[in-house]
Amino acid sequence: LLAAQEGRCLPEMVSVAAMLSSERLFVQGQGPGDVTARSEGRQAGSAPSTTAEQQQQQQRAGARLKALMEEGLGDHILLLRLWEGWCAAGFNRDYCRDHGLDLRGMNFAKDIRKQLEGVMAGQQQQSRHSTHSRAAPSGRGDQDSNPAEGARHRQGRSGAGDAEAGDGAGSGRRRHRDGKEDDHDRSRRRHRDGQEDDHDRS
Repeated sequence: LLAAQEGRCLPEMVSVAAMLSSERLFVQGQGPGDVTARSEGRQAGSAPSTTAEQQQQQQRAGARLKALMEEGLGDHILLLRLWEGWCAAGFNRDYCRDHGLDLRGMNFAKDIRKQLEGVMAGQQQQSRHSTHSRAAPSGRGDQDSNPAEGARHRQGRSGAGDAEAGDGAGSGRRRHRDGKEDDHDRSRRRHRDGQEDDHDRS
């Protein structure tokens, strides 16, 4: 089932596994081996006493099963075809009768399949969570795992702090210089204005 996840055929493999888990899928005397034996003229497995009508029904079921077997893809694909057909028919008893399937055995496979689906869904969720955790580490963890990168990061922050401190000191010096120039200009203007007033009074 784990390999089926990678092969993207999990639903089909779950169906096959569930069918294989059932001890009895076919009505006695109507399994694939019985159908093959009758087609080859050999003695098939014993079946319960039946009426003529029931015998005809069994023959029709055998013919349908034989048609699926003639695909030649093996027993597992045969079980998959039978499951898919029963599912498409709404899990009714008529499909089982028409293909020689044991209804109780098929219902058991249905329950097993539901359980396997739940197990695999939980496994997929856990796998996605683990992948997400590995793919999204914290920035602090990256720096700790890479000393050189952490040192460059700290150096960059230190350089930025020094640059900001330098900018602050330069701004203070400029403000101090500009203030001194303003005071000097005001003093010269007052001195000039005072000389002009003295001249006017004279």
